Amino acid sequence: MPAYSFKRPLKNGVRLYGLIKNRKIVWQMMKDAFNGSYRFSFFTLAVLVLSLIYIFSPLDFLPDFIPFIGWIDDGVVIYFLSQRIVKEAERYLRLKAVG
Repeated sequence: MPAYSFKRPLKNGVRLYGLIKNRKIVWQMMKDAFNGSYRFSFFTLAVLVLSLIYIFSPLDFLPDFIPFIGWIDDGVVIYFLSQRIVKEAERYLRLKAVG
């Protein structure tokens, strides 16, 4: 199995660990996106922007001033964002392998 593989048929926690472990790929993907040599999918961009707006917005489904309970919705948003980044990194690796 290659060193930079996200394709592991295990649970989501292991996929997230793989993302953290292979963070160099994510940073390379971000650099390529900012310099124009790689383009994120529309869905990934939408999820990224909406997630950041929700996380930093003072309006939440569960108010943040309630300790721990108020952070649950932010944690769920971060979880879905990380899963989307994993899928985008897989797409990036496929495109890098092709050409």
